[in-house]
Amino acid sequence: PEGVGKRTLGLSLAQAIHCNETENDSCGDCPNCSRIQTGNHPDVRIIEPAAGKKEISIRQIREMEKELNLRAFSGKKIAIIDPAHLMNMSAQNALLKTLEEPPPRSVLILIGTSPAKQLPTIRSRCLQFHFTPVPPEQVETFLKARTDLKPAERKLAAHLSGGSPGAALSLDLEESARLRRSVLRLLDQAVAGEEYGEIFAATAQLAKQERESFENILALFYSVFTDLLEVSQGPNSSLPRNPDLRREVESLARKVDWEWVMQATRGLDTLEARLRRNIGRQLGLDSLVASFSVR
Repeated sequence: PEGVGKRTLGLSLAQAIHCNETENDSCGDCPNCSRIQTGNHPDVRIIEPAAGKKEISIRQIREMEKELNLRAFSGKKIAIIDPAHLMNMSAQNALLKTLEEPPPRSVLILIGTSPAKQLPTIRSRCLQFHFTPVPPEQVETFLKARTDLKPAERKLAAHLSGGSPGAALSLDLEESARLRRSVLRLLDQAVAGEEYGEIFAATAQLAKQERESFENILALFYSVFTDLLEVSQGPNSSLPRNPDLRREVESLARKVDWEWVMQATRGLDTLEARLRRNIGRQLGLDSLVASFSVR
């Protein structure tokens, strides 16, 4: 998942390789460690989508390959590709040659959240480390050390983060509650079979959110569906994704059944897959929500 420390670990590895003060570890304070932390070390480069771009291009990979073949100032040449799953197909194919015959004294670190979007031949040539969501209790401890949130706010942020300390740290609780209520209200309208004009006006507002990506908006739908399934198990069930909206979720749960939730989830899966083929977001969301009516 996002925000669980993958880049932090990659940078820590780079610091351990270049640290002036310790062996096989990093002090975090020496000149090399400090330069890596601030992104100013000549032997450590992060490759990510260029400003305004959604992909890592073949040009970026070829430039990285040239740099890896240069003599290192200290230690080894290190390239961190993050997120690796945003390399386009040409970039991935170009990277294969480097992975097969890496330059001497070089290290390649690939970071991503979607291994399936990377070529199997790339994955098979890498030593893989898998990250899992952080337990809510640990996320709360993380927030306590870094924020001024009240205990109840820390607990809520930890649950809403999905096990991502990074997401919890950047979460705007008021904005999150507003968006999740908008999703619940939209689902309630669709289930009730209200006029399409009103429903499509609501989907337009969600699709055009400036502060949240469309993918994150879809994640809110998934979170509601998860809680609807939990509620269907009985009155004492927990709401792992929206604990602060229990009344609204239970109200919607009384209007739908388990089969509706499963069908709605499959529809959301289809929309998410079609987004990779550049389907119109607004049109896709309109079509999905229009199918939710139980009348």
